[in-house]
Amino acid sequence: MPPVTKKMKQSVIHAEDHDIVAMYEPKQITEFLVKLHNLHEGLFDLVLGFQVAVGSVGPGPSSVMPGAVIGVKHIGLVKVEKKSATTVNAAKVNPAPKKHVVKKPAATKKAPAKK
Repeated sequence: MPPVTKKMKQSVIHAEDHDIVAMYEPKQITEFLVKLHNLHEGLFDLVLGFQVAVGSVGPGPSSVMPGAVIGVKHIGLVKVEKKSATTVNAAKVNPAPKKHVVKKPAATKKAPAKK
C-alpha cells in the first residue's frame, strides 16, 4: 500500500467541519427501515455488514504501520425472536392500516302485494 499523500489527507472528511443535517440512533434507523419496507408484524433489529481492508497505514510516510480500515458495506434489517435494547416491534411503530369495512344497508322486507 502506498504511503498517505497530501491529496489523501485533504480528502478526509471531518464531521466538525460540516453542518450535520441529522443524526440518528440505531433504533431510529431500524424504525425508518421497518416503515420503508411496509412491515407490520414481528420484531426487527438493525444489521450492519462490514468490509475490512488491511495494509500499511499512518498519517505520514515516516509513521506507517500495519493496520486495518473498516467500512460499513451494508445496512439492513433482521427479523429476531427475542427483544434487545435496539429491537423494534413493527406492530407498534408501523401498525397495519385498519381495514375499512363498508356496511351494506339492512335488507327491508317487502309487504306482500295486495290483490
